[in-house]
Amino acid sequence: MDWASGDVRNKHDQVYWLFKGIVKQKTDTSSKAEIDATKTQLQMLKNSVSMFQIRMNSLPKSLKELRDGPSDPAKKARWVAPIIADLPKDSWDNDFHYKVNGKRYEIRSRGPDGKINTDDDIKPES
Repeated sequence: MDWASGDVRNKHDQVYWLFKGIVKQKTDTSSKAEIDATKTQLQMLKNSVSMFQIRMNSLPKSLKELRDGPSDPAKKARWVAPIIADLPKDSWDNDFHYKVNGKRYEIRSRGPDGKINTDDDIKPES
């Protein structure tokens, strides 16, 4: 086997492509696990918002209210205990995006790119 025959080069190419395939498979698996973990966190937050809504008869203005209680003094007087102890972050260590619009709300992760309103954003399942 020598460089001139191409055998060594083909073996190196084979090792390179094999390694590249293993790395891609590991990356795909890690990405799926991160997305699944983020979806689980989103579902937990969605349930917590529902619990807040039942207790306080309104949506929280921010996710911090799930932990700290409502900022409105009248509602604060009815606050008994935190719904969540800590505010979770998504799998990429970003805060979750939460926005209230009247009686509806939106909660999502910015996804792997960390930017809001892009194709990789992750939303809770309906």
